[in-house]
Amino acid sequence: MLAFGHVIHISLLLTSVLQIGHGLNIESDWGKAHSKGQKALRAKAKICGRTFVPDVGLGARPISLAAQRKKTYRMTLENHEDVQYVGEMIIGQQRISGVIDTGSFELLVFSNECELCGDRELLYNHNCSSKYHQGNVDMMHSFGSGDTWSHEAFDTVKIGPLGTTNQSFWEVVDTAMPVLKSATFQAIVGLGPCGSAKLLADKRVTEALQVEQNIKDHGGEVPEDVSWDTQDAIRAQKHSNRKVDLATSLKLGTFSVCIGPWRGDPGYVVWNDDLPKTQSNYFVNVPNVGPIHWSVQMSDVRIGHGVYGGSNVVDIGCGGAEGPCGAVLDTGTSLLAAPKAAIDQVDKALEKIDYDCSRISELPDLLFKLGDSEFSLPPESYVGKVTGIIPTALREVLRSRSNSTVDTTSSETGCQSLLMEVDSKTQFGPMWILGLPFFRKYYTSFNSGYRPSSRESRSLSFAVADEHCKPTNSVSLIHAARRAHDVMHIDPSKLRMSTTMNNARKRRRYDL
Repeated sequence: MLAFGHVIHISLLLTSVLQIGHGLNIESDWGKAHSKGQKALRAKAKICGRTFVPDVGLGARPISLAAQRKKTYRMTLENHEDVQYVGEMIIGQQRISGVIDTGSFELLVFSNECELCGDRELLYNHNCSSKYHQGNVDMMHSFGSGDTWSHEAFDTVKIGPLGTTNQSFWEVVDTAMPVLKSATFQAIVGLGPCGSAKLLADKRVTEALQVEQNIKDHGGEVPEDVSWDTQDAIRAQKHSNRKVDLATSLKLGTFSVCIGPWRGDPGYVVWNDDLPKTQSNYFVNVPNVGPIHWSVQMSDVRIGHGVYGGSNVVDIGCGGAEGPCGAVLDTGTSLLAAPKAAIDQVDKALEKIDYDCSRISELPDLLFKLGDSEFSLPPESYVGKVTGIIPTALREVLRSRSNSTVDTTSSETGCQSLLMEVDSKTQFGPMWILGLPFFRKYYTSFNSGYRPSSRESRSLSFAVADEHCKPTNSVSLIHAARRAHDVMHIDPSKLRMSTTMNNARKRRRYDL
């Protein structure tokens, strides 16, 4: 385990940081290199392996940020067992596969110095980049399956035609996260709302100072570890104040996410997407309610086509006397997540088909409101087959159907609820997380409001997606043509939880 000087521990989401450089020139100078330069490049390529790409000349012929902002790029996400989807980017001079995560705000890149972070031939090697330099801040990040330790680092970052120089990120050099040994990605690309990382850093300082004050008010002496935590929080706050997130660096206006509906289908991210404007009649707009997360007010969750509280539906929650819920749109979480009470109601619905996934067509859709608009998800989004041993880190969030505990000796738990458990209250009510299953039906657009001060400009737009992940002009978000059911087969060892999910399940109160 690496020993750090002063490590800033992050239990909440903190910054994805950068220094804004100039624009980029994507024309390669590879063919123009003289023989000596070509020989040096070949030598570097031999050392750096199959992920190496020649210097593409970022910043050599700058284009305006306005021009860059107009570039639309449809990125294909490679599907890994229907629970992880990764897209290709270039960091320094290496091709890196990254998870696009709207539930976090950081850019984490896994270094080949990390022995437990996966295939070291695919991991980021800063020696292969001519523009890399290391910062002076160390960081520890906590995830559902363990912790990582990182250095701040700087390098060029390129996503399709978009790019930035001197981009700050966290270079992960050590981990206590066994799941990374077989990881399909080498980076986590946090795309939470701009400016939110600073809000979280400010919030952490406030909470740390309050802990100290409470101890003093009761006549106690502040322990050394509490004092160190406060100082770490203050250092993290100062760090976030001088940094800007990746979306701001790229001057990203609107981006959209869609996951193919069938098992094995790829997913897509559309950077600088203009369809919500040019095809606005296809979309429904829903207010983004929280100051920190991509979040919406959710209400009247039920199984069955009928009104909440009706005799022909199973009420799940977020309605009636209970009131509404708060939901996070999170591409970094593999499944939907809901309160325990909601999962218990889904289990009751499963009893009607004797926990037999071959009868999944007998189950109704899951219906709910986001804002004032009705949405629905097919039964395969909340019910499926789970095959394999559920890892220790997930035993509290993914229950077997036989009882509230997990049979750790069984290699197949069969047909069960595919809802992860999160029992946390938000300022809008009980928390839900709309993970990857939501994006299999809805083409979802995030208006990032790339200026941190323009939180009021953030918005979310939704359209029913076709089989090619293009928005359709559906008359209704819930009465779109129902596809044949494709039961999901989930390997729990491959499931991913974003830092949002991990942090929320540890807290009784979690602000969106």
